[in-house]
Order: sequence, then C-alpha cells, then structure tokens
Amino acid sequence: MEEEFEFVRAIAADPYNSELRLMFADWCEERGDERGEALRIYHQIAQDPQHPRRQVLLRRANRIVAANRKRSNAPIHRYLNTTPLKGCVHSRGAPVRGWKYSEGLITKLTVETRTAAEHADVLAAIGPIRHLRAIGEVQQEALDLEKCPAYRFVEEIEWILPPLRHYSVQRDPTTGRPYIAEVVSRI
Repeated sequence: MEEEFEFVRAIAADPYNSELRLMFADWCEERGDERGEALRIYHQIAQDPQHPRRQVLLRRANRIVAANRKRSNAPIHRYLNTTPLKGCVHSRGAPVRGWKYSEGLITKLTVETRTAAEHADVLAAIGPIRHLRAIGEVQQEALDLEKCPAYRFVEEIEWILPPLRHYSVQRDPTTGRPYIAEVVSRI
C-alpha cells in the first residue's frame, strides 16, 4: 500500500486528529506537493474560524485541491482496484458513483446502498466520510448503515429512492438512533 494512502486511511480512522492532518501536510510539502499548503490552510481556519483572511485563504486552498484532483484521486483508485470494488467506480451505473472533497480530503461519498453496506470497511478507508449518499430501494439497508461501525463518523446519510424521492436519514443527538428526517420530492 502506498504511503500517501496510508495517511488518508489513518485520517479516515481518526478524523478529528489534527496532528495526523499536519503530518500529512508535512509529507506532501517534503515532496513538493502543494496539497500540503491546502491542508495547512484548512487547519489554520479550523483553529481560527474568525481569521481575517478566511475567505482569501479558503479560495486558495480550494483552488489547490481542485487543481490536484487527479493526483488526489490516483491513490484512491489504486486502493479500490485492490478490493472487490475493482472497476466499480465513477462509470455510468457503477456501484460507487463518486465522491467530493472538503478540507482537502474525501468527505462526501455517493454509492449504491447495497454496496455501501457490503463494503463499508473498504469505502470508509478512502477519507473521513461525513456525508453518505446512498442510492437504493431498501429502507432497512439505509437504516443499517447508521449502525455500521465503519461509518461511525458519518454525520448524515442521504438516501435516494428511484425514481425521484429523496430521504435524509440522520442520527438523533440524544439517543443516537437513526430516523428519517425529511422527505423531498425532486422534479
């Protein structure tokens, strides 16, 4: 397993550990990789949300992440190609539909519900996933995702039922139990 992905996996397992993110930033910078600068900016803003140059810094970090998307995706694709999900990413109708970056790491994942349930450990390793978009028909599978230890840091599961109905499955802050928060018809 390549070194870069080991950092991503460690951060995914402990997403609130800022030291891991800074170690990854150091590692990137030692290799002349500007993503290290972006990780430092995100860390700086997290430490000081009222930073006077917040918007300027965020634009800079977001530009760096966007410019390096292929470089960031490469180790994720190589990792997934060593798992049962080989060839199941980003193609039309593929079980793993895509992901989005936030704070320099993958935090949003779109995947078929069944794949999310069957390959939770594999998918949870690709980044500190906070938002999971599950596409599928079975309500129980979506609710079971809330109980899955691999997704313990997921803050929200958006469940999409074909053809046009969206449900938001969230966790009750007091009991920790999953519930359907809203039903939205999309036209």
